[in-house]
Amino acid sequence: MKSTMILTSLLLTATLFVFSQTQAQQVISQFNFNSTPLTSATYGPGASSANASASSGGTGVRFATGGPSVGLDLVVSGATFDVPSLDVYIEFARNESDAVFFERGGTKFYMTNGQLYFDYRVIKAGNAADNFTLGPASAPPMGVSGAYNTLRVVYLSSTGEAAVYIGGTRVLYNDGADNKDLHWHQAGDMIIGEIMDGGGNNFETLGSITFYNEGASVLPVELVSFSAALKHDGVQLRWKTATELNNFGFEVQRSSDRDNWETLGFVQGYGTSNSPKSYNYVDATALRTGHTVFFYRLRQIDRDGTDDYSAILETPLMDAHTFTINPARPNPFNPSTTVGLNVDSETTVSLVVFDASGREVARLLNNEVLSAGYHDVHFNAEHLPSGIYFATVLSAQGMQTVKMVLQK
Repeated sequence: MKSTMILTSLLLTATLFVFSQTQAQQVISQFNFNSTPLTSATYGPGASSANASASSGGTGVRFATGGPSVGLDLVVSGATFDVPSLDVYIEFARNESDAVFFERGGTKFYMTNGQLYFDYRVIKAGNAADNFTLGPASAPPMGVSGAYNTLRVVYLSSTGEAAVYIGGTRVLYNDGADNKDLHWHQAGDMIIGEIMDGGGNNFETLGSITFYNEGASVLPVELVSFSAALKHDGVQLRWKTATELNNFGFEVQRSSDRDNWETLGFVQGYGTSNSPKSYNYVDATALRTGHTVFFYRLRQIDRDGTDDYSAILETPLMDAHTFTINPARPNPFNPSTTVGLNVDSETTVSLVVFDASGREVARLLNNEVLSAGYHDVHFNAEHLPSGIYFATVLSAQGMQTVKMVLQK
């Protein structure tokens, strides 16, 4: 979301991005399992041991159809995971019904009978703990191709939220109490990849697993589109969200220079939602300001006051309903041609011709008032050399240009 995309067509759309609280996400440990020994970590401390029967096929730990009933059983120091929050990403291919992706004490992410579960413990008071379980959710139905899907499990101590994702889609969620850290007291070591095997006619492959100390909001305000369209009555802004968490709403902001922003209005959010929502706002003053371009962005505000910003849309104020410049005829031409203008309502325009270097070579109309209707404007270029020229019509609503080729 932090990357900004500027678009300049009449219908402008920002690509998908996500509003989320800004949090420092740090890798605790990562294993890619692309080579041996499997105990060697890609990032962070390595493991002390793994099941001797587990091996890598270059793309992960593979438990083939009919293979031995073994797990990875990778043992990583428990002290590594003494953090209040976890955000774990897993690459996993399966046609199997049981696996334990990781387990430490009362915290466990696992699959049994084809269903996903997340058990976790949080500090209640002193060494006491509350126990929670998320589940069940259907595990990804992968076939024998061995294609990976991504699993993600999150617990955020700052909000008490926990969630499970399959392939980026949230399938389990719990909005718990605030400010409760994961309970690691005397939890021992972390075990990765237990009860993973190729028993029967099934297989599974663990491609990688990455542990972060915390992540972005588990249910962000996910903005899937943001567009601006020029209408006769102003600039119409539309946006859609896929999911929302405690979304108070959106401030619509405008700028003429990308540096100084003004708030035009506020659109109420839907709070918390896991279904698509649509919004719109019309900037009815845009065409009366005299500016030729405006920039728009959204400031998304949570109910707790935290905020974030969308990508920025650049919107030329070129009202297609006020005038349209038609292609020159003939084109190529020698030595003269005609440019047509369609004018919807009386307006003041200039029509200027530039050469390929951007130098003005002719001014065919100079702030002339044209009535509604069709107008032909003739251009004689007998005094100019062969080459490419551009006829540009300008008004308070913007500008449009057509290309012309002079061939002598």
